[in-house]
Amino acid sequence: MKNLLSRLNQDIRLILKDIGNIADERGVAVFVVGGLVRDLILGKENFDLDIVVEGDAITMAEAIAKRKKLEWVCYREFGTATVIFSKGDRVDFATARKESYAHPGALPKVVAGSIHDDLFRRDFTINALAVRINPVRLGVLIDDFSGVQDLKAKRIRIMHDQSFIDDPTRILRAIRFEQRFNFRIEKHSLNMLNLALSKKAFQTVKPERIFEEFRKMLSEGTPQKSLKRCDSLGALDFLGIKLKNLSESLRLMEKFSYSSRPLQKKLFKDNPIEAWLVYFMILVEHFGEKDLDTIFKRFNLKKIDRNKIASSKQGHVVLKKLKAKRLSPSQIYRLLSPLSSEAISFLRIKAASHRILVRRIDQFFLNYRAVALSINGNDLINFGLSSGNRIGMILAQILDEKLDGLITTREEEILRAKTLAVQG
Repeated sequence: MKNLLSRLNQDIRLILKDIGNIADERGVAVFVVGGLVRDLILGKENFDLDIVVEGDAITMAEAIAKRKKLEWVCYREFGTATVIFSKGDRVDFATARKESYAHPGALPKVVAGSIHDDLFRRDFTINALAVRINPVRLGVLIDDFSGVQDLKAKRIRIMHDQSFIDDPTRILRAIRFEQRFNFRIEKHSLNMLNLALSKKAFQTVKPERIFEEFRKMLSEGTPQKSLKRCDSLGALDFLGIKLKNLSESLRLMEKFSYSSRPLQKKLFKDNPIEAWLVYFMILVEHFGEKDLDTIFKRFNLKKIDRNKIASSKQGHVVLKKLKAKRLSPSQIYRLLSPLSSEAISFLRIKAASHRILVRRIDQFFLNYRAVALSINGNDLINFGLSSGNRIGMILAQILDEKLDGLITTREEEILRAKTLAVQG
């Protein structure tokens, strides 16, 4: 473990060196902690730089920002700060602290503590690791809870018996890490997880916090594995609605997992989709409007996400129309353009065995969606039009003609607009 930090790229090593030097000048101990240390040991990439300071993290972050002339943000109520380094690397600073929970599911009360205290408040031993970055003790690994041993044994182990009771979102997190790394939740921790579920632990925490952890699960490369594990443990009850046709949903998710990376390169290179939304659309495909609305309200989903998910419910109607024998580019565009990229991706998975549908969806993404007019409403106003509705209809018609190859230049757009404006 002596050369652990040498596995980082040079830019990050230089950042840590600067932080360590300034920490030494100020007489404080600093550590890089958590997921980055875990993934370094596992030989995986991780660019999340979390620094714990045995002292005032905000003062430390401010000193670094001023010395290096960098942007920084302070979150004084949480004792944390973020410094944005020259190449855009964001480094989060937090004061070493210890936690206590007033009641199960509550947000923790924190007070300043040591690095040992800070690591003890973590969720699992594999995340309770730190590496000292002060020059004098550079690279010293802090592993007070046998996290390295658990990494080698490929097991997820909680820090203490109350872990899942104190913070029930850790139930989903344990399953997520278990499936991501192909580990297993060790026997005692699994017993504690099942005990927390039997005590309805999810009911003690705000639904928004549960869903945020669930969203992270759906953002994994193969979330269907975690969902299958959740289902076997009875850990999906937090949704409040029984999932229908889960096996079919898992099958579609597997299809999307297999194709999502090539799809991203082929269709979404310049406009990445939020994969978790596609997985969620698959999961709630069979939900009626009432159940979907219950989910939206229970978890307080953002309006933009609600609209995207709701648009996917029109999928069967769109796919039916998209099957027509002859469709012009403009007709394909009009069918698909009202939908989000995520909803169309969902339809593509549903239509995977229908080559004509897949081809038409791909044509939309590759050829039609980026087509735009050179003229706008102001041009039509200059031609004497005043009705907003009429202007919109004319622009839509000209766009259709451009999509269908009937118009190719700005001059042709202007001529066509003048003709349509005169026709009234």
